[in-house]
Amino acid sequence: MLSPFLLGKSAPPHALRIGLRLAGALVLAASLAAGLTAIARDLAQAPRSAPSAFSAEDLRQFRYVRERLADGEALLILATKVDRWHTCLWQRALYPRNPAIVRYKNTPASPQIEEDLRRFRIRAAVAFGNPPPDPGFRAFEEIGGIPASGSRVRFGPLSP
Repeated sequence: MLSPFLLGKSAPPHALRIGLRLAGALVLAASLAAGLTAIARDLAQAPRSAPSAFSAEDLRQFRYVRERLADGEALLILATKVDRWHTCLWQRALYPRNPAIVRYKNTPASPQIEEDLRRFRIRAAVAFGNPPPDPGFRAFEEIGGIPASGSRVRFGPLSP
């Protein structure tokens, strides 16, 4: 039995090609219109509805530390592995004004931290933990906590 499509008179190949190109162009135009409309809507709404990754406590701590660091001065961030996420927030908050060198308690060993202090001319540090590790503070201040982990945050100048 023959297919019903083969029984009818077929369109000339040239007309079929033009029809398929026209249909393809219509699909492409509709896709572009829908995509551009969605992008425009998302871009208009994103700045108003995107939540901040920083809590009010985080912002207060960042402000406190920034006020005590000169532009371009590097900061050592020493933390326990439990507070890994929070170290990333601090790096993001301080960038690009102050480079943040992150090290985790007992990794690397103390000589590596001493090398970082010399290499980056680090004079101050922030430490997270419960209790926070001591990178060699000359003195320190408790500047708050990290509610999600129960860790404390210390900031202070380092011993020379």
